[in-house]
Amino acid sequence: MTSESPRSGLRWLTICAALAALLMVLPVIALLTESLQGWLNADSTPHDRGLLLTFAGNTLQLVLLTVLFSTLMALPLAWGFSHIEFRHRHWLQWLPVFPLALPAYISAYIYTDLLEFSGPVQSTLRNWMGWSSPADYWFPDIRTLTGASLLLAFSLFPYLYLLLRQAFDRRSASLIQAARLLGASRWRIAYSLELPLARPALATGITLIAMETLADYGTVKLFAVSTLTTAIYDSWLVYGSLAAAAQLSVLLLFFVLLFSGAERWQRQRQRFYDQRSQAAAQRAPATTAALVLLITATLLVFIPGFLLPVLMLLSWSFTYLTDNLQTGLMPAISNTAFLAFGAAIMTLLIAMLINAQLRFRDGPLARTQFALASLGYAIPGTVLAIGLLIPFTALDFRINDAFLWLGLPQPGLLLSGSVLALMTAYVVRFAA
Repeated sequence: MTSESPRSGLRWLTICAALAALLMVLPVIALLTESLQGWLNADSTPHDRGLLLTFAGNTLQLVLLTVLFSTLMALPLAWGFSHIEFRHRHWLQWLPVFPLALPAYISAYIYTDLLEFSGPVQSTLRNWMGWSSPADYWFPDIRTLTGASLLLAFSLFPYLYLLLRQAFDRRSASLIQAARLLGASRWRIAYSLELPLARPALATGITLIAMETLADYGTVKLFAVSTLTTAIYDSWLVYGSLAAAAQLSVLLLFFVLLFSGAERWQRQRQRFYDQRSQAAAQRAPATTAALVLLITATLLVFIPGFLLPVLMLLSWSFTYLTDNLQTGLMPAISNTAFLAFGAAIMTLLIAMLINAQLRFRDGPLARTQFALASLGYAIPGTVLAIGLLIPFTALDFRINDAFLWLGLPQPGLLLSGSVLALMTAYVVRFAA
């Protein structure tokens, strides 16, 4: 009896891990099924081919520009904090991480209010210069694809900054000394040695930024930039075509899986560049010029990416303090806290379950379940919502039909119309 108990426990562990992995891949299965049925039933997308090419082109441009801006922000900062030593470096190196706490759509709303024609910036310029209309001067329009990319980069570049800083901190002292003995200059060492060593971290950070950009809806919607994400919403909520939304979701998911696959390929190659067994190189004392450049670059991302938006939020909070203290906001606050803690606990349990399966019963099945459980983070929120509502709604109908057949009162939308669907979406999204 005692000898069978561990086997029974492992059997239940396998079953529970398989169900958890199935939950993670359920949205993808539902999307593929719904889109296939749409093609078979000739339920094509309400957008013509030209619009679809425009959506796809805008999405690709948005991703490329966001990755470019993020790299330009993250690479110099990670390089500087990893290579030079100065007083208070341990505190200042965390300033570029702060913008990660501010969602891009909030920054987009704030900068739209600040920089629009009736906003304080242009109003002040008109008062100073005596201008009376937009024809008297030129001012850059923030509500463009480039503006959306820039604000997304401010919010997402800390992903890349943290990964690159960690990679540069682990650079091998022996390899750098050998390169110097061979006569390589500082820039030759940086370009030919240190950047290739950090390539896996660079690829991982770029992939994370690309996937988050693909998943964004609030920023591009506010800036009126048509992307695949906005097209999914329009197909679903405006045109009322769930099959068209599923088809567009599959197209967007293809881009996501492409980036995710590239990141996994780079991660597998990381062992060829890993130098953790060797002593890390020491930082050089900071010169005045290098210190000024590094602090300036830090403030150029910290102030517009975090400090200014937070100050604006605080100003509005005090201005509309009476409205913010209304009791009607309490349900929203309590629901937010409940969803946050509930999703965190459920995600923790499922993550522990999947990892326990990989720990105690390692094999092809366990590794496949682990990969499926990690897929959820790569699925944009829009796609995930459609992928979960399709099976949940179908199951709700089956449950109500069963209650009706039994002569009992119908319970309504138990799954798709309750907080359970939203909680499940959070778990699938963040279990990775």
